[in-house]
Parts: sequence; C-alpha cells; structure tokens
Amino acid sequence: MNVENLATVMGINLLKPQIEDPITVMRATPQIQKLMTVMIRQHETLFPVSKDVLPPSPSTKTESQKNAPRSFVGWESSEMGDVSLSESPEEEEDDDSPGPLRGDSNPQRVLQ
Repeated sequence: MNVENLATVMGINLLKPQIEDPITVMRATPQIQKLMTVMIRQHETLFPVSKDVLPPSPSTKTESQKNAPRSFVGWESSEMGDVSLSESPEEEEDDDSPGPLRGDSNPQRVLQ
C-alpha cells in the first residue's frame, strides 16, 4: 500500500473532526491526508528509534501476580464474596423468589 493510501485510511480514523457530519468530514479529509502523508514519510525523523522504550518482557511478573488466582471478572472475588453462582439465571430466580415461575399458566399457582 502506498503512502497516500495509508494516509487516507489511517488519517481519518486518527484525526477525525470533532463534529462528525458528512460535510465537515469531507472538508477535513484533504488536510488530514496531507498531514498523515508527511507524518508517514517523515516517521524516522518524528519518531527516532533511539528514543523508543521497549516494554518489559512478560516473564518479569512479580511472585504475587504469578500466584494470584485468576477469575473471569477482576472484581468478582471482592464484590461477590461467598455467593455461589448458578449455571443459569432461572435457577437463581427459583431460589430467591417465592412468586410464580415465568411462563406458568396455572391460575391457581399465580393467585397463591
């Protein structure tokens, strides 16, 4: 893909106007494309390699992170406490609510 095509595709996503009506976007597109074309062509000057900082390697995790139990949701263990989770919402509703079951068409059960 050439520089102009990259600028067209990436520029509007990175530098889109705050007002997103079609006319504003169409007016801003040429300026965005020109700016992105210059940034792509001059990327070595704008973003020199020597100033880049490499992220730490994944193997440098602390012991507490390695031994911490994994949960599906991070807040689950502190917020939920000892509440057991059932497989389906219907099971929880059956246990919690003394009222009629959803979809129960027996009028005697509904009136009780």
